[in-house]
This record gives sequence, C-alpha cells and structure tokens, in this order.
Amino acid sequence: MSSQEPLAILGVVHPLGRAMIRAVLDHPGFCIGSFIEFGGAENLKTLYLQHSSLLEGLPEEILDLPVHRIEKIRTVRESCRLVISALEPRAAALWEPAYAKHGLGVVSSSQVLIRDADVPVVDPYVNPHHLDVVELQRKKRGFSGGFLMGSASLMARCAMTPLQPLHQELGVLSADFTFLAGIEAIAPRLAAPVISNIVPRTKELSEDLNVEMCKMLGFIEKDGIGGEELRPSNVILQIPASESIWCESILEFDAELPTGGELADLLRDYSSMSQEADCARIPENLLRYVAQTDRPQSRLELESQKDGAVVFGQLHTLGNKKLRMSSCLSGSAPSRARSVLQLAGLCLSQGLLPQG
Repeated sequence: MSSQEPLAILGVVHPLGRAMIRAVLDHPGFCIGSFIEFGGAENLKTLYLQHSSLLEGLPEEILDLPVHRIEKIRTVRESCRLVISALEPRAAALWEPAYAKHGLGVVSSSQVLIRDADVPVVDPYVNPHHLDVVELQRKKRGFSGGFLMGSASLMARCAMTPLQPLHQELGVLSADFTFLAGIEAIAPRLAAPVISNIVPRTKELSEDLNVEMCKMLGFIEKDGIGGEELRPSNVILQIPASESIWCESILEFDAELPTGGELADLLRDYSSMSQEADCARIPENLLRYVAQTDRPQSRLELESQKDGAVVFGQLHTLGNKKLRMSSCLSGSAPSRARSVLQLAGLCLSQGLLPQG
C-alpha cells in the first residue's frame, strides 16, 4: 500500500492544472487520486485529444485516469480527502465551498474568498499559524471535516516572505511595494504595443493584493482573521519580457536598523512552522541573499527559478529606520503549482485532513 496521500486536482484543462499534475508527480508525499473538470472525460488523454502535446512526458497510467465531472463530488470523496484547485474565480466561488461542505479539504489557487474572515490565505513561510482558523470555519459553515483555504498569491509571497522576519524582530510601521510582474504571472494585453504592457494594472487587483497582505499579517479573533494595524500600499506594473515577479520594498521600522550584514543574517536565519515540520518540498533556505550592492536583478532572477525560494538583495538603509530592498520570485505556472502543493503538504503534516 502506498504511503502517499491521494490528491484530487480540480480544473485540469487550466495551464495551472497541468502544472499541478506535474508537481504532484514530483512530490514524495502525494499521488494523483482524481482529475476533475466541468464536462468530464473518459480519461485525461481523451480530454486533451486535440492538444496531446501539452501532456508530453506524462506516464501512460496518468493519461488513462478518468476525468470526473465537476458535480461528482461524492465520487471524488471515495478516493481523496484533499483537493487542490486551479479554477478561475467565478467557478471557484461556486464549487470550492461545495467540495469543502462534502467533507473534502480544499486548497485554492484563487483569492476569490480573501474577504471572508474565516477563510485563511496562507503562505507556509509567513502565516502558518492561520491554519488554526480551520476549526472555527468548520463550526461556522457546518463543514464535517472539510475545510477551505487559499494559497497566498506569488506577488504577496514575494513581498511578505522577507517582510515577516523583519516585522517580527523590528516592527514595521509602513510598507510601500512596487511590483513588476512578468507575462507568465499576469496575462498581458497581447493586442497592444509592447510599451502598453508596461503600465499599472487595475485598481481592483491592487486593492485585492492589499487585502490579501493585510490578512496574512492579521490576528485570529473570534469570528476569524482580523486586520493588522500595518496597511501596505502597492503599485503593480506589468512587464512583457520576464517570468519573474519583482518587488521593491520601502519599509519604515519602529526600531533602529542593524547593519546591512546583520539584516541579511536575520533574513537568512528566519524559520517557520513549515520548515520545523519538515514538510516535503519546502526549500531549506526559503530566503536567499544575493550580496551585490548595485542592481543584482539578473542574478536575482536566475536564482529565483530554482525551487520556489524568494531571493532578495540590494539592501539600502535610508536613515536609521528605513530600508529599501529588492526581492524576486519565479512567476511561472510551475512555481505557482509548487506553492499550492507546499500548503497542501503543510495541511497534511498538521493533521488537518478529514478522517476516513
């Protein structure tokens, strides 16, 4: 009998869904238990009959697995306790709570429920303690063993992973972020000239990101996750030539800053519950420092493609209590799939999965 936990993938025609399939096959703790898609199909091979090249390299036994219709929740529940979802926001808002209500744990790639206080948005490096909200959620929503949570977006992860240890040690009073998101991270305006893609993204996206980051820093209260006093601000720009997500942070602190070398050591030494729990596929060094003083973008970008760790550099103090810092993270679909799977692994290691 396999020691791997069977996992259902919801939304397998989405590019992220395909990346999830490959990520699960590379994970020592999980195996594929079910595929789910709106119309269903005899098997994965049939579903991709006209686009078989997209499945190149997948084992034959995976290609032959049936694809269940999305409403066949009880059928999925017979073989799996946990679902990872690649659904778009509108579909996610309808179907993900339905799966949780039927006793399945759901880890979502969508931030559609970020404004619901009882639905945690978790990054294993930043706020793993928010998993404690699951019991409150079950009571509030009447879930029998199931749960619903969001995996933090890659932009939030890029900013918050280096911010969290600094906030814990020094107290961040204000945070201003400027993001550059590559074409794999946010869909470009393909019909527009290249220069038109280097523009701020929608106000709605920026506001959603602010809500997400505030929630990740929030406190657990009786009704769910309450707001943190720190209110980050951000500007999101799209660039058409990179798969990476870049973040320039301007941080103001309550305490005086240590030297640049001490700051780098503080970030490098940071650990979280996910590392202490020894979850599979959690990078040992979740923060990697590139010690170049002048614009280390090319090195940052190369390093960020490795395994999902956040790479940081260009630490410049602006007085005694202000810091400018650059960080970078791969914005590709495989990187996003790995981050969702890391959260699923944390849920497994913490015993959150439904029994039976």
